Amino acid sequence: MTDEVKDEAIIGDEAPQTNADKTIDYEAVQAELERLRQHNEKLIGEKRQRDEIARQAQLERERIEREAAKKNGDFEALEKSYQEKLQAREAELNELYKQRDTQAVNNESQRLASQLADTPTNQQLLQRFIKDRLSVVDGQVRVVDEEGKPSANTLDDLAHEFRTSGMYDSLLAGTRGSGTGGSGVSAKGFKPAHEYTEAERIELATKNPELFRQTFNK
Repeated sequence: MTDEVKDEAIIGDEAPQTNADKTIDYEAVQAELERLRQHNEKLIGEKRQRDEIARQAQLERERIEREAAKKNGDFEALEKSYQEKLQAREAELNELYKQRDTQAVNNESQRLASQLADTPTNQQLLQRFIKDRLSVVDGQVRVVDEEGKPSANTLDDLAHEFRTSGMYDSLLAGTRGSGTGGSGVSAKGFKPAHEYTEAERIELATKNPELFRQTFNK
C-alpha cells in the first residue's frame, strides 16, 4: 500500500460522524413514552380496582366486628384499631400518587429534552432543568415558574422559553458553536468536569452559573 493510499485510509477512519449519524427518531421516542404512560395508568387502574374490592370486604368485616364489640363492651379498642388501619391505607395511597406524579414529570421532561437537545448527554443535563419547572396538579403535568409557583404557561411555552432564553444554548441542538469556550460544550457535546482548566471554571461560573452547578456539584 502506497503512502498516499495509507493517508486516505487514515482520513477515512477519522472522519467525524455526520448529523445524519446522530439523527434521533423523536416520533419513536415520544411513542414509547406514551406507551409507557398508558401502561402505567393501566397498572394503577387495575391496582385501584383490586384495592377497592379488598377495602369493601375489609369494611364489611370491620362492621361486623364493631357490632360484636359493642355487645362485648370492647368498642373503643376496636375503633382505635380501625383508625390505625385507615391511616395506613391513606399513607399507601399517597405514596402511590407520589410515584405516579414523579413518573409523569420524568416522562414529560424526557420528551421535551429529546426535542430540544440532540445528544444523550445534553438531553440528560437539560432534563434536570426542565424537571425543576414541572409539577403535577390533579394528575396533570403543569408548568411552574422559576420559584416553583403555579404558572399559566403551557408545555409548548416552556419549550419556547428554553429555546430563546439564551441560558441553555450550550445544550440545545443547532445553537452550539464549533469551538469550546466558557459554555463548556464543544461541537461534540458536553465537556466533562475534569477537562476544565481553572480559568475555564471561573469563566463558566460567571457566564453560566446553572451549568457550572450541574457540572461540578455532583
